[in-house]
This record gives sequence, C-alpha cells and structure tokens, in this order.
Amino acid sequence: MLALGLSIYFANALWSALFIVTPKMDRDWCKEAIDFGTGDDALNGDAGAAECMEFKSVLERLKYENNIRMRDRNRYWVYGTYGAGMLAGLLFLYVLPKRRGASVLLQDISASMTLGFIAVLLVPPVLAAILPAPYKWAPRVLTDYALHKEAALLQQLKKLARESDQR
Repeated sequence: MLALGLSIYFANALWSALFIVTPKMDRDWCKEAIDFGTGDDALNGDAGAAECMEFKSVLERLKYENNIRMRDRNRYWVYGTYGAGMLAGLLFLYVLPKRRGASVLLQDISASMTLGFIAVLLVPPVLAAILPAPYKWAPRVLTDYALHKEAALLQQLKKLARESDQR
C-alpha cells in the first residue's frame, strides 16, 4: 500500500504540473467582498468563506474565474485517485490472493477497499511533508512546461482583459 500511496504522490505532482494552471492573484485583488464566514481574513482562506463582489481589475476577475475552474478540475482528480486506491486495494488484497488460492472471505472486499482508500488518503500528504516540493526534484522539462503554461495563460488573460476594457 505504501507503493500505491507513493505512486499517487508522484501522479499528483505530475497532474498539477501538466493540468492545473493557477496564476497568482495580487494581494489586493478584491475591492469589495461579502463575508459568509466568521473572520475578517475569510477571503484569504484563513477562516470561513467569502464571495468577491467587486474585483480590482478585469484581469483579476479572469484569474479568479480560471482558478475556480482549476479547483473544480482538481476535484475530479481527487475523486479519481480515491477510486483508484479502492480498486487497487481490491485488486492487490483480494483478487490476486484469491487467484493464487489463498482463502479470502467476502468481508475482505470492504477491508481491502478501505485499506486502498486509506493509503491514497494518508501516504501522499505524509510524503509531501517529508519530501521537498516537487519543483525541486522534478525533471526540469516538467517545471519549465508548467511555468510556460502559466505564462501563456497569463498573457491570454491579459489580452482578454484589454479587450474587455476597450468595450
């Protein structure tokens, strides 16, 4: 199960580099927000939840909308990894032993799926805390690709913001 968690950790790093492009927001990107949470820092993710009603610029609004789309895209990845962990647990802890002739019980199905889920849930965050950040050890081609995609997206958003400002 450690190998499963390790492979999911590396897959998460690869997924983030290739498919999740989130340009940095300016510090004061939101002029006016409605706070649905309990603290003043809710907009910065420190407490509660907030909704920005007026953005500093069109560019910041476009960055915000892109980052929301990327968050939603990443959500599907997370659900997929949990499902893959459960299926891998079922395969390695139930199906393969049963094919080799080991005596496995029907209750072992849920136990094996639970162990796979736990491996995917716990091992990647532990590895992220222990290992250096992926950009420090990933091949340079991946980090360059991720930076290039972010720069290209930022240029595209700036172009859209200029077009929107001209209207």
